[in-house]
Amino acid sequence: MPVVTVDDPREAFRFFDPDGSGRIGTEDLQAALARLGLSVSESEVTSKLRKRNYEVAGVLWRAFNLQQFELLVADVRVFVNEREAFRFFDRDGKGRVAVVDLRPALARLGLNASEADMASVLRNASWRNYETAGTAGLDIQQFYLLVADVRALLDVHQVFRFFHQDRSGRIDLNELRPALVRLGLDASDYEIAGILRNYETAGTAGLDIQQFERLVIDVRAFVAKKLP
Repeated sequence: MPVVTVDDPREAFRFFDPDGSGRIGTEDLQAALARLGLSVSESEVTSKLRKRNYEVAGVLWRAFNLQQFELLVADVRVFVNEREAFRFFDRDGKGRVAVVDLRPALARLGLNASEADMASVLRNASWRNYETAGTAGLDIQQFYLLVADVRALLDVHQVFRFFHQDRSGRIDLNELRPALVRLGLDASDYEIAGILRNYETAGTAGLDIQQFERLVIDVRAFVAKKLP
């Protein structure tokens, strides 16, 4: 018998919360997502829960409230859309998306990346092993990584535009820390100044978009090293 699907996460949540406790068990999450038309495996659900840090000492929580469920639904919807975009452009069913189809696949996800954006991502994230794909294209795991990297790059561009409202093509040095904080990167003025010592062309006029992209990459690496 086919599963009756609904659009509203609250309806799916209430179906699996018959006693009105305001919580549904971990064992019901996959079925609740299926009720929303979201077909994912148990391991994929677990992966999304861990990314939200819904665990203690490596053990997943046993129950979730409506807000937590809605966040999970949002994450899974993004994942399913990415998976479907990959499948659509995996034209021969061999498990790869050709390089020429990467931008159309990203556009299908609402990510309008230019050729320059793509080149920047592939160049600055070579540790992802994108270069090993060659002309055969990317497999699905590489595609997921590419989507994440492109999303991050487009976020950088959006923040850059926000902070260079004078349209000078540069972001002032005194605006760098607020711009980085907006991207979720918490580095002190002293730490940023230390990184900027390697930016010979920055001067006092600020950073252009390419320099700002590089700064974000450098600060992300620096912040990652500070984590315990």
